[in-house]
Amino acid sequence: APSLPALTVAAPVAPVALPRVHRLGTIAISSLPIGVLLAILTTTDPDWWHLHFSQLGTFATVSSKLFNSTVLFSGFFLAAYGVLLAVALPQGVGRRTGRIFRGSIVSAGLHLTVVGMIPIPVSVVLHDLAASGLGLSFLTMVASSLGIRGRHAAFRRFTVFCVVVLASGMVILTAGFITLALFEIVAFSLMLVWLGVLPRALAYRAQATLDRGKKVDVTSQTDAA
Repeated sequence: APSLPALTVAAPVAPVALPRVHRLGTIAISSLPIGVLLAILTTTDPDWWHLHFSQLGTFATVSSKLFNSTVLFSGFFLAAYGVLLAVALPQGVGRRTGRIFRGSIVSAGLHLTVVGMIPIPVSVVLHDLAASGLGLSFLTMVASSLGIRGRHAAFRRFTVFCVVVLASGMVILTAGFITLALFEIVAFSLMLVWLGVLPRALAYRAQATLDRGKKVDVTSQTDAA
């Protein structure tokens, strides 16, 4: 009787492109809180938190240079991650959804880079425009990810929570009920956690697609045999 080699395949095959691509995202995500924390610990202005995070980069000190350099560095790698993410998105993601999702990540990285390149003392207008664009990019990024189906239910619920918090926070901030520093702390904390879990969520979706494809292949080969 002919053997059925396809039935002996038990372990799922890991996506080849995922680890290397997501390394860029990990670098961007992990470097930002480390650099900001060091800037907070070494800043000469203990009242910076009454204004906003960008206040940390307004002085001619090592602390401010560290803050601006970290923001620029993280923004560059986040933008590069968005560009290369095209090879790591799971199969079945719509072309329009994929473009909006990747474009929002690239936009967030570029706006973050501008925030680090143009601190408040250089140009308040350009800095504020970049900061506003960063917030909108984050909101678009999280909202567009809801169009990627097949993700883990817990991550999807957390994504919806992030959309609600970001959108509500922008409205409350515009109304003047909270300070910009408070909104930035909440928004950046949510985004760091969300971006940190994103690679696993995409890997989960990609692995599910591969498993379904393998089941179909094994079934067809069994029927043929």
